[in-house]
Amino acid sequence: MQEKHRIKLRKEVLISIPIVALLLAVIIGVLVVNNRKASLESTKNVDVKSEMFLEDSESAKSKGFSETALIKNYVDFKNKRMIDNTITYYAEQFHLDAAKVVEIARRLTDNYEREDYNSTFSIKQGDGLFSSYEAGIVYFVRYLYRSPYNYGSTPAEIGDRGIVTTSNNKVDGHIRLDNGLTYEQFLAKIADMYGVNRNLALAIVYEESGIMTSSLFRNSNNMGGLRGGSGWLKFPSLEAGTICYIFTLKNLLERSGLDSNQIGSVYALSGIYVNGNSSMPSADWSGKVLHFMSRIEANKVFE
Repeated sequence: MQEKHRIKLRKEVLISIPIVALLLAVIIGVLVVNNRKASLESTKNVDVKSEMFLEDSESAKSKGFSETALIKNYVDFKNKRMIDNTITYYAEQFHLDAAKVVEIARRLTDNYEREDYNSTFSIKQGDGLFSSYEAGIVYFVRYLYRSPYNYGSTPAEIGDRGIVTTSNNKVDGHIRLDNGLTYEQFLAKIADMYGVNRNLALAIVYEESGIMTSSLFRNSNNMGGLRGGSGWLKFPSLEAGTICYIFTLKNLLERSGLDSNQIGSVYALSGIYVNGNSSMPSADWSGKVLHFMSRIEANKVFE
């Protein structure tokens, strides 16, 4: 009788082991799917190499990991991997060495574990307070591209080669980016990240680029008529140009004390764009921008 009980007990144990393993696999699978959805919500992330999570289950057991600890550590690993992938995506839009940019970000955040990182999403302390980890990454990559010395790097180290890649993939009249978004959708995404009115931002692009037909837009990824000390600016990709344009527009609005959601800001911006003075508005420019804003809203171009 005792032997029968022992056989039955061994059977129950043997049956329970794969059930526990299956439950653990399901839980981890759900976490992976959720993290994957979050990381691919609106950008195509390129996978990069990262450290091993755990060598194998026996090694994990020998190190005293419980099932709860395994799940927690796996989630932490996936979150870091998601940040790496997002940095890689944006670094590549600026034609930077993605692995080097990830290395710099990890150094500045203590491997994404710096005490204030998860509350500010600021890669470099003092860069600001951002609404999401992705907003902090976009800011970091853009300013690393522009001023690498401020991040302890150099143009040669991060791989800025001055190459310009143009986007000519049109589908149903819309430029379709490699991440699956239309140009308008990507602009709206970046504008929303930094609190810039998406309708106004796109309307200015339409006005300045002849609805994205100008040579400056098509050949230099310059959609906002942006100029520097040496003339018209060029940007590595349409995504990079869009990011730089939104940052420029945001800075212009803030320096002038303008609210992008107020109609009056369009008139003030017209003076800056046309005459270099917000007190000298251009009725022609502001009229066209307002017209485009109405068309954008009516046609639901961001959908």
